[in-house]
Amino acid sequence: MRSSRAAHVAAWKRLVACGLFTIACQSSVDEVRAEEAAAKDSSEKFVTGRLGVGAIVDSRYSGGSNYQAFPVPLASIEIADGVAYVDYWQAGLYVLSNEKKNLGLAIVATPRLGFGQHDGRLLEGITTRRSSLEMGLSVDYGFSETAGISLGYLHDVVSASDGSVVRLLGYKHVDFSERFGVDAFIGVERLNARLANYYYGVGS
Repeated sequence: MRSSRAAHVAAWKRLVACGLFTIACQSSVDEVRAEEAAAKDSSEKFVTGRLGVGAIVDSRYSGGSNYQAFPVPLASIEIADGVAYVDYWQAGLYVLSNEKKNLGLAIVATPRLGFGQHDGRLLEGITTRRSSLEMGLSVDYGFSETAGISLGYLHDVVSASDGSVVRLLGYKHVDFSERFGVDAFIGVERLNARLANYYYGVGS
């Protein structure tokens, strides 16, 4: 009788042990699956941001009285967790940053629109000012994930003006909902003589 009861208890112990082992294995499998899902989710978000097309209503040259509407690409994209980015008119690649990733040195590029005699009455007879691509270095500091400043030095790399510019920019992003937000920018530029004369000089 005692031997039968002991055998019965031993069988239950083995059953419980098997059950616990099964639960432990299932838990381990779930953890592995969770890690794989997290890794997959991370890899799927290698590039994050927003893409679109908008319109700007503005004069194509300083002091112009005629306003034109022209399409512009709108993009705010981060690549590889912020290692590279495209923010509307500027693209950048960080080459140095601190551990907090709120201070960094980036190689940046931005376009500058040209204009010609057909862009306004005051420009009749003027030679065409070519569009250019300006590249250089920028030191960026983020006060938070939604606000920061940037100080950069850029030079014309397509020999349109062979000029350069020092630029100070500030930005602020405000989210009103999960799918709607506003990006605000403010800045000043200091153009050197070559760039200023090429785009804003009065020579024919």
